Amino acid sequence: MVGSRPLLAQDWLVWQDLNRVVARIASRHHVSPDDIPDLVQEVRLTIWKAGENRAVNATWIFKVVASRVVDYVRARARNRSFEFACVPENLPDSSRDDTELAHLFRARLCRLPQRVQHFCDLRFGQDLSQREIAREMHISRSSVRWIERRCRRELTGPAS
Repeated sequence: MVGSRPLLAQDWLVWQDLNRVVARIASRHHVSPDDIPDLVQEVRLTIWKAGENRAVNATWIFKVVASRVVDYVRARARNRSFEFACVPENLPDSSRDDTELAHLFRARLCRLPQRVQHFCDLRFGQDLSQREIAREMHISRSSVRWIERRCRRELTGPAS
């Protein structure tokens, strides 16, 4: 309540602690601190779109913040390029070049079943679409999606 009226969306737009709330929730989802201002802007935009004169409570604000953070994390994961997470963190920067990544990639790829290796060649080497791979391997598109998930998990998972 502000005075005798309930809090409106416009009151939350200028709330100084909104940055802190977004940062806290974002940190739980391992969002980079550099991305927090963008998330705060997304939250403020969502609140503004709800209508400046709409009566809202803290629960709704926290739900908006959590939803925006989760949406951001999902979008980032969906748009993330194929990364090689198998590179050990303790390697000096000079040794983390393309040759080292290629070596680590090949080592992991060799441990995969032949079918998955063939898929990796088609998908990442020849850059074929899922439909083309399904035709080439004589399998369904849902099988292609399953193999792609497995391939990504195996190649980008923690080093074994």
